[in-house]
Amino acid sequence: MPAALCMFECFLEPGHHGAALLSDETVKDTGATVMTDAEAEAVGFGGLPANTTGAERRLIVCRQGADARRVHQAIEANPQVAAFRMHEIDA
Repeated sequence: MPAALCMFECFLEPGHHGAALLSDETVKDTGATVMTDAEAEAVGFGGLPANTTGAERRLIVCRQGADARRVHQAIEANPQVAAFRMHEIDA
């Protein structure tokens, strides 16, 4: 059965570029991948909605469940993140 994934679209506060969006520990524990739009398209996440916000966008992909909850908590508490949306993906 294919793994179910979550993708978080993170829109960054002005002046931020996504460095340290997630801690090394969170990335290691969850297996999350943080990508730019171009990086996401290069690994097969094409067809993303256009970013019309004017803000820098980073995409974070991880497994659903506990990993997604941990990533959600991390980005919710991160002052670099102005807003975010979560999408479930069947991979």
